[in-house]
Amino acid sequence: MNLSSRLTYVNNWLNSNILTFYIWHGNGVQTLNTVQIATGEIKTLIGVQEDVPSPQAIGGDYYFSSNRKMIAIQTGFGGQVALVSTQLPNLRKWITDAQFPLRQSFQAWLPDNQRFLYTEYTNGDPDLGVFSSDVSLRLSDINTNTFTKLLDGVATASPSPDGTKVAFLRQKNSEWDYARLNGLNVNQSDGVTALELGVLDLTSNQVNILGAAGYKPEENADLSLRYWQLGKPVWSPDGKLLAYWGDDGNAYLVSFDGSWRQQLTNDLEIVQFLWSSDASKLAFRTMNQAWIIENPKK
Repeated sequence: MNLSSRLTYVNNWLNSNILTFYIWHGNGVQTLNTVQIATGEIKTLIGVQEDVPSPQAIGGDYYFSSNRKMIAIQTGFGGQVALVSTQLPNLRKWITDAQFPLRQSFQAWLPDNQRFLYTEYTNGDPDLGVFSSDVSLRLSDINTNTFTKLLDGVATASPSPDGTKVAFLRQKNSEWDYARLNGLNVNQSDGVTALELGVLDLTSNQVNILGAAGYKPEENADLSLRYWQLGKPVWSPDGKLLAYWGDDGNAYLVSFDGSWRQQLTNDLEIVQFLWSSDASKLAFRTMNQAWIIENPKK
């Protein structure tokens, strides 16, 4: 089935007969569309709001809650997050009403379908592409309409399968490397911000730092990977292990409490981890090769 003559990306299944997909319109604009598999009928679920002259009107990436009732929108321009109901897709709820949109980055829905994680820069001038070092991990609750600040300095975050913990990457030093964060010329950079891997327990608010993490600085000199694009730590389905990238560029496994650790690769540029549903196997790949580990912790 040919979904569209334009560049498209498959997004999600709403049910066994309805598939959602993006249509790329250029300049950061993507609309979310549905296709009926049985009939081939295509409809726009979330489109660009042409009558709203604001970056907030631009469609970007779309993230469904696990029950498929809510969609978080990561806007293409302005870097903000909005929420819509799949039943009322034209009504958008913005999680900030700032006059100048601060850069926000959607991280993940929690399994309760009520809360999601996002990061936010809380100062700076987005029109100039300048953001302060005040970047934080936040938790939004769509039922209570509350937004809770969890941690400062967080680049990316991944909730555990049961939603009780959050694995995160955050800065180790006090100041971000502004040039690299904002895509400026590498010659303007004073160096790469060191990152560390940690786990936050949402029930006790305790933080356990598991060690240094992140890509090799010298292999990121062309700015092809910015901090908001760093690979997130990947939980095993049983919530016991995390696959992540060490600061030496190698792939590792670590238990969520840090009591056990294992190096998986040596000088391989791993770009993806994927666990089997029973956590008995871990697949990982470079750009042109892939491996599968049986019983990863043994």
